[in-house]
Amino acid sequence: MTTSSTTTEETAHDVLDRAAALQTLIREHSARNERDRRVSDEVIAALRDAGAFRLAAPRRFGGLEAGLRAMLD
Repeated sequence: MTTSSTTTEETAHDVLDRAAALQTLIREHSARNERDRRVSDEVIAALRDAGAFRLAAPRRFGGLEAGLRAMLD
């Protein structure tokens, strides 16, 4: 019996797609964020869940080690 396991490695493109999908949420909180001079907990949680904070982190720490271009996108 042969089994195969397929692993899918997350890419910076995957993270950027999920982050782009958060534009509506970010816009909805923009006035509050400006007023409070900080990003709301909801937006931070959504960005974290999307993997946005992993873009610049080294692979050895579970990050994606994306280049500057990916982070600017």
